[in-house]
Amino acid sequence: MARRAAAAGAAVLAERPVGPVAFAELGGETKSAASDLVTEFDKRAEEAVRAVIAEARPHDAITGEEGGSTVPQDPSGYRWSVDPLDGTTNFVRGIPYYATSVAVAGPEGDWLAGAVAAPALKTTWWASQSGGAFRQDEGQAPVQLHGPDPDREARIIATGFGHDPKRRRKQLKELESVMGDFADVRRLGAAALDLCLVADGTLDAYTERGLYEHDWAAGLLIAETAGVVVTRPAEDSVRDGAYRDLPLVTAGLKKRTEPDERVTVRRIRPEDYKAVGRITVRSYLAAGHFDDPEHEYMKKIADTQSRAESATILVAERRGRIVGSVTIARHGEPWADIARPGELEFRLLAVDPGAQRSGAGRALLEAVIDEARVDPEITDVVLTTGSEWRAARSAYAALGFVGQPRRDWFVPNTDIRLLVYSLKVRP
Repeated sequence: MARRAAAAGAAVLAERPVGPVAFAELGGETKSAASDLVTEFDKRAEEAVRAVIAEARPHDAITGEEGGSTVPQDPSGYRWSVDPLDGTTNFVRGIPYYATSVAVAGPEGDWLAGAVAAPALKTTWWASQSGGAFRQDEGQAPVQLHGPDPDREARIIATGFGHDPKRRRKQLKELESVMGDFADVRRLGAAALDLCLVADGTLDAYTERGLYEHDWAAGLLIAETAGVVVTRPAEDSVRDGAYRDLPLVTAGLKKRTEPDERVTVRRIRPEDYKAVGRITVRSYLAAGHFDDPEHEYMKKIADTQSRAESATILVAERRGRIVGSVTIARHGEPWADIARPGELEFRLLAVDPGAQRSGAGRALLEAVIDEARVDPEITDVVLTTGSEWRAARSAYAALGFVGQPRRDWFVPNTDIRLLVYSLKVRP
């Protein structure tokens, strides 16, 4: 739905004449500052986006950059954030770096799906909570996104600057504070696209203070779902798209060491069941392990309450929110696949795609090892992992887990090979 709506807006932008065009020919006018431009294309593109959403979702609210907020009678609780033309100055000047950006938030305020369509680049990026993040160039198959290469040298950060001189001074100070980690900087002129380029690894990071919700809603979700660590405005700073302040938005930057950024691990509570089930399913879908949320196995792992009745579940928490979990089982217990006497097996290690690289996965692994070390009957921790899950295997190896090829096995009735790893915690 987000892709279809963004495509409708992008189709309007694609009508722009090729080459230099006088601002007046684009139906142009200025907004709050001389360099803050709006064209008839902005307005028509937003109308096209709104029409698609209203037809398919008549009870959803819409917040648009040009048209403001629209709340229907009998609202569903879902709200769309629309930037019909991100990169208006580029569009006016004939620089082919602009896009339509569309995202939707659910009744609880979580961003559920988003799409950014760039007609001049002939590229669309999109993401959903349950389906991963993707880029598709015209005529090519979609490619799943996993963020920038963490080992890349000569890293590049992108940023943007507002129209108000006072805000620009603050933005320059913010950029100066992080430039020590980067070799160069780019100012490309469209925040939504910059965030998408972080998601697909073209850029390494993005930072800007003073963005509005419609600027970041889709792009930040796409980057986050691709596994990029992001900073978005606190929920209490935005209500129905309106700001009480203009906070910092980042993607790909190291988190600042504030107390609420620390990951803590504890045992699951009944009030956590729904969040843990949702995160587990999201994690498996985003990683490509399954492509159907209605698959019987997906339903099984979503039933956290039943799992908690016969296994130990640990959860990772950050900023007061569940961001991951892991299930522990011993020999003879229902959730143990491979555990032998004296072994502690962990399964269903899942981290919310939006919290990748937050340290949640490692914190859960270390907590499992601690559980084993305090149990005098346990000598080894064991796990099963997929042969294609290289990132997971690297994380296990970093903590001392060793492959046990003689214990590898296949999923029944398939040719899917599963690898067994173990870690000795006592002789």
